[in-house]
Amino acid sequence: MKLSSVDLFRQIPKDLTQSSNQGVVLSALAYVLLTTLLVLETTAFLRGTVESSVMMDLSPDAPVPLSLHMTLPSLPCELLTVSLWDQSSGQQLPLVGDIHKTMVSGPKGENVLGTWDDSDPHFANNRAAVLGEGAVEPRAGLNEAELLSSASFERALEGNEWSFVNFHTPWCSWCRKLSPTWEAFALTVHEKDIHVKVYKVDCEQEMTLCRAQTVGGYPSLRIYKRAVPVLPEFRGKRTVGDLLQWMETVTHEHAHRGAAELRALQQHEGCILVASVKVSRAPGNLVITAQSAAHDVDAAATNVSHFVHHASFGSPLRPSVRQRLPSSMLRHLAPLDDRWFVSSSAHQSHDHYVKVVNTHYRVGSSSLFGGEDTTGYQMTSASMRYGSAPKVPEVRLAYDMSPTAVLVTHGGRRWYEFLTSVVAIVGGAYTVLGLVDSAIFSVRKTVKERQGKLS
Repeated sequence: MKLSSVDLFRQIPKDLTQSSNQGVVLSALAYVLLTTLLVLETTAFLRGTVESSVMMDLSPDAPVPLSLHMTLPSLPCELLTVSLWDQSSGQQLPLVGDIHKTMVSGPKGENVLGTWDDSDPHFANNRAAVLGEGAVEPRAGLNEAELLSSASFERALEGNEWSFVNFHTPWCSWCRKLSPTWEAFALTVHEKDIHVKVYKVDCEQEMTLCRAQTVGGYPSLRIYKRAVPVLPEFRGKRTVGDLLQWMETVTHEHAHRGAAELRALQQHEGCILVASVKVSRAPGNLVITAQSAAHDVDAAATNVSHFVHHASFGSPLRPSVRQRLPSSMLRHLAPLDDRWFVSSSAHQSHDHYVKVVNTHYRVGSSSLFGGEDTTGYQMTSASMRYGSAPKVPEVRLAYDMSPTAVLVTHGGRRWYEFLTSVVAIVGGAYTVLGLVDSAIFSVRKTVKERQGKLS
């Protein structure tokens, strides 16, 4: 038997074929169609498919990283406190991790004032650091600081280049301790003929004024240039010497700043919180509230409106993993991100309920480039705002780890399946277009034959 008898690709002599206009058009269409289908098929093969399945979570009982980046434009860093609580027992847990605070101002916290450091003695929230050495003993009849009211506040501050104001209340124990020191400080400023007026405001009598000045903790000691507060507030040791040093530093630093410039830079004092802590797999609460060992907090004046830049559990996924996940799954990695939560009235707290699901990502398991396995966490969240009177408002992130886990597999077809599809596309497209060409040729031939008979 001749080998030529089994030839599957016998060629027709070129002189036995002829070209046609419809053949040229269909050939061009075939090239475009084949190129498009091959590109789409190759892209689909490289991208792969994503499938998910549910299984029991058998991960070891190890702490889970929690990352939180939040701006609270109306809560000073001095009062901002972060604590961790066990949900079942109600006991406070040790906070393991890093907490960073940055003092800011402005309606959205857009102006950075400086870094807050709780470990710095200048900012330490403890009795010894606040009272310090040489605290002044009470002296009968010493009443040097002028008492301001709502009617006289604006006029008095506008009439002076610099003013130092003590916002206090009678029920504040820290205010009562500071009172003799403040009066002695006012007397010292007067005797030294320093061009700074020392005032005090009773916030129990002038509640509207203190609310307008966004005073949330007592005592609050602020320097004003005309009627514009110069932030941050005084937070050093409450002694005459430290008050004098702070006043001289601030007035010198802002001597050449106009009132309009200060007003643009420093409208409200707030705080940016960046926390990276480890939490147990048991249900718990991360609580952010106003608390201080050196102030008495006014619950009605505490505003915990906040913007969540980022909140997630676990380590960030690598870009090579994220880019292969569908958008519906990416939305559950950090559902609280880039959202405002605003307190519309006094005594309002915010709760964020988060269900955390351990997720195993297995990507590229069937691709030409190999695969990689990693672990992350998906979340579902629900937020609510509620009245918390008479308690101090707070922001609570209540988390609960799911006992189940999700296995996300990103894979694709085998290489031979891809080749099979390519061959099918090429052969199918060629065959279909060939049938179309034959049909058009037959119709045209029939029409010509009938026209010839008619003529």
